[in-house]
Amino acid sequence: MKKLLSGLIVLALIVMSGFVILPKQNAVALTNAETIIIKFQIGSPYMYVNGEKKEIDPGRGTVPVIVKKWGRTVLPARAIVENLGGIIGWDGKERKVTIDFKTTEILLWIDKPKAKVNGVEKWIDPDNHDVRPIIINGRTMLPIRFVGENMGCLVGWDGKTRTVSLTYTVPPKVKIGLVTDVGGRGDKSFNDSALRGLENWAAGVKMIAGEGYKPLSHEEYMKIIEEEAPDLLDKRIHKFDIQPMVLESKANEDYVPNLKRLADEGCKLVIGVGFMLTDAIKEVAPLYPDTYFMLIDGVIENPPPNVVCYTFKENEGSFLVGALAGQMTKKNKVGFVGGMDLFIIHKFEYGYKAGVKTVNPDCEVLVGYTGNFTNADDGQKIAKQQFDSGADIVYHASGACGLGVIKEAQARGEGYYAIGVDSDQDYLAPGRVLTSMIKHVDYAVWLSIESVLKGTFKPGIVSLGVKEGGVGLSPMKYTKDKIPPEVLEKVEKLRKMIADGVFKVPATEDEFNNFVPPQIP
Repeated sequence: MKKLLSGLIVLALIVMSGFVILPKQNAVALTNAETIIIKFQIGSPYMYVNGEKKEIDPGRGTVPVIVKKWGRTVLPARAIVENLGGIIGWDGKERKVTIDFKTTEILLWIDKPKAKVNGVEKWIDPDNHDVRPIIINGRTMLPIRFVGENMGCLVGWDGKTRTVSLTYTVPPKVKIGLVTDVGGRGDKSFNDSALRGLENWAAGVKMIAGEGYKPLSHEEYMKIIEEEAPDLLDKRIHKFDIQPMVLESKANEDYVPNLKRLADEGCKLVIGVGFMLTDAIKEVAPLYPDTYFMLIDGVIENPPPNVVCYTFKENEGSFLVGALAGQMTKKNKVGFVGGMDLFIIHKFEYGYKAGVKTVNPDCEVLVGYTGNFTNADDGQKIAKQQFDSGADIVYHASGACGLGVIKEAQARGEGYYAIGVDSDQDYLAPGRVLTSMIKHVDYAVWLSIESVLKGTFKPGIVSLGVKEGGVGLSPMKYTKDKIPPEVLEKVEKLRKMIADGVFKVPATEDEFNNFVPPQIP
């Protein structure tokens, strides 16, 4: 007969310097399981996850042992946390372990008898204040009863077989809905970024054409975060138990019925992608007071208590690509292609112009608008005009039209560049996309989902800029070797100045006309 383990079990993880997300260790997908049972036997280097035999610490042969000092069992932490879908981080400076699991954050410090769970300080062992994380043979030992129970596990002990068990019952998935704007899935930009935040980051799934959703392996999941958001690794993004539901809009008339349909389907949160859904959410949200709504890029003044609006300081990210383009141009002439001639796109334009002006006041900026966000041919047409007029770098903020801008730069070849937007578009034409202005719609979507699931949702307006991790530059995987180090250093100095509030980036024509470029140290 099993009985609850009376002592604390302790886990081990590799001690590393600096904050890191620890690497994968044979994690399993939770999608089809209702209950996850992990078993360890004292002295054995293997564990069983729902009956599947695996090494506890691959390649090292680590076994669970009893620490006589406390009468506790020690285990490698990743073997448990990652197999339940969590993420572990280590901050060497603070000697702190961070565990992110669903809506729970657990913080433990070496040699400290207290920990924090979602910000609330607790004794690790209320009955024994000597129990604390310790380092043994290069491993950090963590009390598993405290960790396991705060992750929602039942911790058990079978004295006859000397087996420790953790049982986790997967809760029912919460439905989260998303309505695209007319750009839809596959725009390689704005809508795809929102879908990435919902499907890949929050739900841990990928959409396969003709097949539907398939779970991401832990390795695939971490690769997506590392490649799409290397600047957000310290945000500890992780999966939730959610079911994504997506409706694509083919026309403006689809917005209201799509929002209503998802609310009627029982979605706890419904996300509207783009400012064009502003009026639709304003109309629908009051009809569904028990459903939360998130609006991306739109603003509803004094929104209902179930609505949050996420906006971005696109002008700040555009300033950085302008500072890069202004230094990299060989012709002293660059271009900008916008989609619809609206205030939100003006933020891209004038931020870009300000960045160019700051590093190269003699550089001319050509400007053109397609009048839509969907026709790639229109984007290519304007890019061709600007390249023909002497520009050698063209930045776009035009949705799917930008695919045409990138295509034209690729056709021109060496010496010509496009600059992408919203998502990392560098891969669309390797070597011909100088960089992309990353607008982390994906992160905003993830944050809104987290707030609903944690019960911390607040109505109002949230604005994400450089300081908040909302905008920035792509890693420049295919072009960084072509950019002089001093150019990147100057861009980085400007980024820090913006984050520190040293100067304000213009977002309108009037602000740009009155803009005085900052002195770069």
